[in-house]
Amino acid sequence: MKSVEFIADYRDDLYVSLYRRWLIVDQLGFNRARTKVLSVQKAAFFDFLLKNPKDMHDFLVSFKKLNGNSPYADILYSNDAEHGASLEVKDFLHSMLVLETQGYVEVSSDGLEYLVSPGVNRLVIDTELTARWMLDISLLKPLVSRSLSVLQKSSLR
Repeated sequence: MKSVEFIADYRDDLYVSLYRRWLIVDQLGFNRARTKVLSVQKAAFFDFLLKNPKDMHDFLVSFKKLNGNSPYADILYSNDAEHGASLEVKDFLHSMLVLETQGYVEVSSDGLEYLVSPGVNRLVIDTELTARWMLDISLLKPLVSRSLSVLQKSSLR
């Protein structure tokens, strides 16, 4: 009988995903005028991109933020973007509510959409992974003002 090895996907670890999601809100939650600009749906979409580096690279190429030479070959983990995974916000919103209870983010209503912004508490974790996330998020910053439908269309090319 062959043994089956278990491969854990670190991207879905509770603490890894909470920190990644907090980082997105911390870096993209406000514009230069300190106005709340990040909707839950858009933040969840950016989280999907950070979880999937090859998709992130292709997305940034489509907006001419990077050149077309991808450093990513076929990946171990596949994504299910074509099946709506990038549109799933329920899990992201749950994370925001957990972080809000601890003062790390604020969730507010602006008409029909919910906006997320940094809270009073901060987190600092310095690793190679978080440095890569920070770089990717800095490339996403100019795209926060784009509509969610424009962003999603560019990710499915």
